[in-house]
Amino acid sequence: MRNFLFRKIKSSREDRSNPLFFSLASQTRIPYLWDAVSTKERALDVGCGIGFFSNIMAQKFSRVTAIDPDKKSIEKAKILYPAANIEFIQASAEQIPLPADSFDFLLCSEVLEHVDDLKKTLQEIKRVGKADSRFFITVPSADGIFKNFFLAIGHRDANLYEQHKRPPFTKKNITKLLLDNNFQIEKIYYSKIFLAEIFMGLTKLLHNLKKGESIGGQSDILMPPKIYRRIFPLMLFLAKLEDFILHNVLRGHMLIISGRIKK
Repeated sequence: MRNFLFRKIKSSREDRSNPLFFSLASQTRIPYLWDAVSTKERALDVGCGIGFFSNIMAQKFSRVTAIDPDKKSIEKAKILYPAANIEFIQASAEQIPLPADSFDFLLCSEVLEHVDDLKKTLQEIKRVGKADSRFFITVPSADGIFKNFFLAIGHRDANLYEQHKRPPFTKKNITKLLLDNNFQIEKIYYSKIFLAEIFMGLTKLLHNLKKGESIGGQSDILMPPKIYRRIFPLMLFLAKLEDFILHNVLRGHMLIISGRIKK
């Protein structure tokens, strides 16, 4: 059962200043993330963008380090989240400039589809994680009924950081990839099953019409208008409800995986 989907989760004023606070894809991940957290010491956010999940994790962990290759996103994250227990570093997932065996929890959400070297990225995540550290990974899923249709909206392929370097994953191939690299899977879920995927696609389309171009990186995302922000709580509730009701009926457009790293 997914009763944890409806737990009340505190948000900060800084979160509400981040446009990703009003993203169904971001908000629906938070209950799954909280369900995966068991340690509260040091966490690493790989591919942090403008720091939305870094700040979420800072509520639970004594220290959060967050990396992203996009300089503009890191600069914006530092402005949005000046908390003392978050450190933002410009760095790539393939070459993490941090010592081995440093972290108790590793987050890598919607990143693996963007990296150049998938195997090197997983090796680096494993290297900086402590033995038996926990991980939380999400990737786009090719198993949903809309396949790649809505996912392709809003990604400017020429952009270095937003380009999808590979097609969405299937449950079968992401499972094999992680197990082959000693990521011991404990839970795997589908999310963004139907309504959430449609709503996200339309949101990206309207955003790009307003902006006049596709999103080039998280630092480019605009704050949504007031009318959107007013209906967002209802859409979020419906997205969680369909995850709760339909997960045994339909496959989703996001795969959420958690477990432990074995060394």
